[in-house]
Amino acid sequence: MGAYVYKVTKEKVKLSNGETANVAVFAYKPWNSFWNAKEAEKKNNVAHFRTGCTANDRAADDGHRSVWVVSGTCVMKFPRPLGSFVDDYVEKYIVRDVSPAQ
Repeated sequence: MGAYVYKVTKEKVKLSNGETANVAVFAYKPWNSFWNAKEAEKKNNVAHFRTGCTANDRAADDGHRSVWVVSGTCVMKFPRPLGSFVDDYVEKYIVRDVSPAQ
């Protein structure tokens, strides 16, 4: 188990509330190491860059991402646009009464 990192792509879908959301897809599973934290951080930085998360983070900072994000059938609304996120803290951002429009 553990946390997974998702990247927020430029692909968009319409939501049932009329808003537009970006689509999130799996990017990578972060490395954890109790004995060698610096090595794990280095591997995570490389994975973040190679999977495109760094570019998506920059796009979010430049205003090219929405606060609304869809991952599968799960709709989330974050306080600010994100280019990537770790899935272990997103439960509080799930919006249950909104779904991707059919």
